[in-house]
This record gives sequence, C-alpha cells and structure tokens, in this order.
Amino acid sequence: MLMIDSPGHIHAFANGLRVNRAHLLDLQLERYTAPGASNLHEPEEEQWFGHVLAQAGTDGVFLDVGAAIGYYSALVRRARPGWGVYAMEPLADMRAAYHDTFEINGLPFDDVTIDPRALSDRVGHARYRHVHYGSGLVMGTPAVLRPESEVQTVPLADVLAQIARPVTLAKIDIQGADLSVLKAARAALASGAVEWIILGTHSADLHAGCLDVLRASHQIVHQDGAPPEQPDGLIVARFKGGGDG
Repeated sequence: MLMIDSPGHIHAFANGLRVNRAHLLDLQLERYTAPGASNLHEPEEEQWFGHVLAQAGTDGVFLDVGAAIGYYSALVRRARPGWGVYAMEPLADMRAAYHDTFEINGLPFDDVTIDPRALSDRVGHARYRHVHYGSGLVMGTPAVLRPESEVQTVPLADVLAQIARPVTLAKIDIQGADLSVLKAARAALASGAVEWIILGTHSADLHAGCLDVLRASHQIVHQDGAPPEQPDGLIVARFKGGGDG
C-alpha cells in the first residue's frame, strides 16, 4: 500500500502536484531536478494549459488522450473542479497510477471516466507496445524486445460521440499515431466538437503534418517542434469559431 505521507515515496512538483515516485522514470526525475530546471513535467505545455484554463468557464470537458499517471487530468481537476474528465489510457499499470495521483492530491473522482482503449484511425484491435511513457501503438515498425499486448482501438470521432458534450480542451499525446488520428477525425474537428487542442508531436515530419491537418479547422495559437525541457513537439490550436485565443 502506498505510504502517501512519506516524503521518500512522493515527488512534489513546483506547481504543488504530488505523485508517487515509483511511477516516474529515473531520467524523468533527473530532468525535473537538474540545476536550473523548472521541476515541471512539461513546462511550456503546462504554461499553455494555464492559458486555456484561465479563459475557460467553470463548466467544461477535458479529454486526456494518453493520460499516463494523470498529471494533466489532476491539474485540470484541481483548477476546474466542475469539469468532466474523460481519460484514455490502454496500460493497466498507468490506469492504477492515475488513481494514485488523484488520491495523493485529495482530488475527487466523480465525473471521471478512464477508457482503456487506444485512440487510432479506426475501430478494431492493434498491438500496443509497453514502454512506460513511450507506450503506444506499433506503427508498422519491427518488433523489439518490449512487452506488447493487443488493445481495442477507436477513432476520435467515436470518442467524441460517446462523450456527447463539446470538449473544451483535448490533450493528445499518442506517441506517433497523432497524424493518422487527426486525418481520420477531419469531419469531427471541423464540426467544432473540440475547442482547444494541445498536441504532443513525435518527429519533425509528424509535427508538420499535424499542423497542415489542424489548420483546416483550428487556428494555430502556438507551435514549437522542440520545446525546452520537453521530449516532444508541441502544438496548441483553437477552433476557428472559438474566439481570439
């Protein structure tokens, strides 16, 4: 059982969020605590989360795709307790860690859904490679010595239909499947079903491709292919009917 009050078991971020150290990689802890580091998971991305949440109302929906240990879900629940949270996380260990993060921070779990499916461009099944935070669908690459499992897959349009409410903010971090997911969701994105998107990208080509797809329906508010202190590229986009940004 997790000893929540024991400092040795907890990492406290600069924003006050606390997580179980056992759910973090050594390289992550080194990045957070290096001299001059911000001690935030992804500083530039988190700054944009703050920007979006500051503009949003008290009633909203957060879609957390690639939720992992629930860092961003917890930030949203803390800042906007009235929002619904819909998290997608195929790894069972990460789903358990997600619950830990909410418990450690004393956050209520009402109106939180955790979907064990993986976001994809189609309904079906696919191989899912287990690499902690780098876990993701096997995108036609050769097999490596990593555990894999078969998971159910679902396109973004189906998830949005299931939520059945406009999504105020979607965070999408899906380790290389980002472009194919966005291409398959063009109609849903054009409908205005998602106001804000904060997207992690995983190569220069994918970053450029995602920008091209999103520009058809959303204003690109910010983009950076290599943000400091972050392992992924970053795109922040707002539905073109959603205001001035």
